[in-house]
Amino acid sequence: MQLEQQATIGLALSGGGFRATLFGLGSLWRINEAGLLRRLARVTSVSGGSILAGILAHRWRQLSFVDDHASNFEEVVAQPVREFCQQTIDVSTALLGHLTPFVSSGEFLARRYARDLFGDTLLRQLATPADDHAPRFIFYATNMQTGRSFRFRQDYIADYVLGISYNSEVLLADAIAASSAFPPIFSPVVLKTESAAWEKPQRELANLDRLRQRIVLADGGVYDNMGLEALLDNVDIVLVSDAGAPFAIDESPFEDDLLQLGRVRDILIDQ
Repeated sequence: MQLEQQATIGLALSGGGFRATLFGLGSLWRINEAGLLRRLARVTSVSGGSILAGILAHRWRQLSFVDDHASNFEEVVAQPVREFCQQTIDVSTALLGHLTPFVSSGEFLARRYARDLFGDTLLRQLATPADDHAPRFIFYATNMQTGRSFRFRQDYIADYVLGISYNSEVLLADAIAASSAFPPIFSPVVLKTESAAWEKPQRELANLDRLRQRIVLADGGVYDNMGLEALLDNVDIVLVSDAGAPFAIDESPFEDDLLQLGRVRDILIDQ
């Protein structure tokens, strides 16, 4: 793949559960084979795509680049992704969350990510563009209180209503859990921050301090399943890994609660 050397490249990893994680892995694999992995300026991700992006961000410093290719991509990124996607985490995690008082499914999901993938790594400890020639990673969740997208980056967290915070200590596992906390099975993920750490709100609200102190988050796909917003005006070339399945017209009445929930999921993923 021949691209102008000065062109900046962004990659969007869509939502769609483990299907999106594995579909995105194939996209990343091809990008690496084309010698473009280190050319990525930004990687945005939603839901299942965020699992993949989180693993890439967490392990970026372990990659060995030879002639613009990560020679150990399979061992460092692909193998952990495949092993994690072979697990069944939805049933046990959802049940624990719904049966355990004072602990949400989202919290159990974050614990699972921490145990199996990310440990206690903080967002600010991830590889950075300046020090590690890494992309700017942006993980999308949905703020259920403001109704806006909520963004996690290596250097800040942000919401158009709440503003931006450069000083919040956020675990990578919590960010990925929030991005992939599909409601009502895995949500909510509650993020607690100091109101004083925030700045630049879109507008002043009487309850702004409370909204900043306890932030209720769910799957980024509720707001935007593609996560393109941070790419469109910031890079020259946008690559999209869209794992959404072809949407089928279905005349079934969907009267069963579980069938309705599944249909809502499919509609959200198709956006």
